[in-house]
Amino acid sequence: MSRVAEIAAALAGYDPKALSVDGVQAFLSHLVAPAVVRERESVALFDALGRVLSEDVISPFNVPPHDNSAMDGFAFDGAQLETAAGEIRLRIAGTAFAGAAWRGTLAEGEALKIMTGAVMPPGCDTVMPQEFCTVDGDTVRFPAGALRRGDNRRFA
Repeated sequence: MSRVAEIAAALAGYDPKALSVDGVQAFLSHLVAPAVVRERESVALFDALGRVLSEDVISPFNVPPHDNSAMDGFAFDGAQLETAAGEIRLRIAGTAFAGAAWRGTLAEGEALKIMTGAVMPPGCDTVMPQEFCTVDGDTVRFPAGALRRGDNRRFA
């Protein structure tokens, strides 16, 4: 029997389709032993394979350097969610692709079709995933209660 199967069999109430966070952490704690740092030394990057960092490495700048969309969908000003009831309808003003910032300006009542990784345009702080949207010509509509302001936006 494999080590994973043995550990799974020993966990009370193990169901791989319905593990709680605590259950997953308990499962993983049986598979992984904490790293013990015996001594510290500096090595070249190509000599670091199989080694463990002894301290955090933190980038001196944000990567990517801008807020971006976490998924394909429609970017808009999430303030509209606070007063909307039922369905939100917005005019689609354009499309933003990853790799280049969209150069337009959104007016009130407009949204921008946006791809994963694309720069969030000024005035937009929320992205509704395309799976929850219905597009009718140049209008997108979606249920107002399907997300919260700021959802699906990754900060720089």
